[in-house]
Amino acid sequence: MIELTRKNLEIIIRILDKGSSKWSILEIQKDSALSYGAVWNLIKKLEKAGYVAKDNGLYKLTNRNVLISQAASLNPIGTKEKIEYYGGGTAKDRMGFIRNTATENKKDYALTLFAATDVIQPYVKSESVQAYIRSKDRKFWEKKSKESGYSPVHGTRGNLTLMPVEEDYYFALSGEYSGYKMVCIPQLVVDLISLGGPGEEQAKLIKERFMA
Repeated sequence: MIELTRKNLEIIIRILDKGSSKWSILEIQKDSALSYGAVWNLIKKLEKAGYVAKDNGLYKLTNRNVLISQAASLNPIGTKEKIEYYGGGTAKDRMGFIRNTATENKKDYALTLFAATDVIQPYVKSESVQAYIRSKDRKFWEKKSKESGYSPVHGTRGNLTLMPVEEDYYFALSGEYSGYKMVCIPQLVVDLISLGGPGEEQAKLIKERFMA
């Protein structure tokens, strides 16, 4: 198993996001904050391990499922920092709060887990909404959540979960679907698989539809 770090995970998510397209090391590196050398080193390791292959000067993904599984096992969503809130209304109300607050204040967010799948592939019904936010915006979101009637909860799960992250790629690779921003499909699949249970079932459906 290749040792994955935060930097390695960004490279892997960017590779997975290319799907079946061919790409160069420079393409993976240029839109990130990573050095060319860091990207080159990992891609060569991935090539040696059989996860990617060189084809006429470019690379292509050759072992997607194993790479996804490694990313999920080494970066499980359950280990990420979470700010939990509880509020009334429906899941759509909570998704609307995130979207509208971010839009009005020019802040980044990216839905994940069942909040994201509800937008693109409804399957598992959940009242909980999970979204990534930038770590630097943490105090902003804490203030807005309380002002909007969401109460912080500790030691238990709420129905609105904000996950502050430092890495830009959660937002740089995000896409917009039906007016909501969500993590890129590979990141969503990784998060769902690492959640386990119904998350793994939903990940399979997402892969079949969006990563064929």
